[in-house]
Amino acid sequence: MSIRRDHLERGEQILKALGDPIRIRIIACLNSEKRLCVSDLVERLGTKQANVSRHLKTLRDAGLVTRNQVGNRAFHTICGSKPIEILVSVNEVLKRFFPNGVNLLESHTLR
Repeated sequence: MSIRRDHLERGEQILKALGDPIRIRIIACLNSEKRLCVSDLVERLGTKQANVSRHLKTLRDAGLVTRNQVGNRAFHTICGSKPIEILVSVNEVLKRFFPNGVNLLESHTLR
């Protein structure tokens, strides 16, 4: 079975976007809150605004997060269910390595 090159590249982009602890925490925060602005994420993640903005851009470029401007604030939301489905699948694999469990969808997991 052969896989199209563009599908491989798209898969690589998505996996790279989800391959960073801060980006996983952003997805977890958005999963629990549904929509957050950068300042909300800065507060929850305890990191700098520039850092959050850079990670959000990576997630947007991968098609995992959307940005919606409301007045002078930009709100971010998860695009559909795919990012969550991926993290749920990864959780299942991680359970084999960590007997006490890991839940990547808990926003406090990677503090």
